[in-house]
Amino acid sequence: MSGGNLQSALLRVIFSLEETIWHLLGAGSWRVVSSIKNGLLEEFGISEDKTDHQSVSDALVNAGIAKSIRITIEGSTTLVEVKGCALLEVEKELLSKGIEPFFCPVMNVISSTSRSPTTFSHIKVDLESESCFLTLKG
Repeated sequence: MSGGNLQSALLRVIFSLEETIWHLLGAGSWRVVSSIKNGLLEEFGISEDKTDHQSVSDALVNAGIAKSIRITIEGSTTLVEVKGCALLEVEKELLSKGIEPFFCPVMNVISSTSRSPTTFSHIKVDLESESCFLTLKG
């Protein structure tokens, strides 16, 4: 299987998994996907005690998860802008089926490595700019 076909197949698998989880659990899907953070940290070579957001962003970009990640902290809220996400096509298809975004490897990793405990709050996908805007609350 060529690289392009493999990537397309993997995106289809991810879409199918997310769609199935959503149909089984609805809004409870957030809780399920938040528990995979340890596997993601290991996969991307990020230590859970690393709290430098720039290093975490760089590791995710170097892993090919996104083209760029910008993190802003406003009080107890962490705002994340993700451009060129590897899963954007999956998110587009989920949105077209009325399924709100609930899985985001960037959000999982950043929440895992924050200095203070954070919870998922919101994922907004902007299809025009091909960006995602993530909000985490501390």
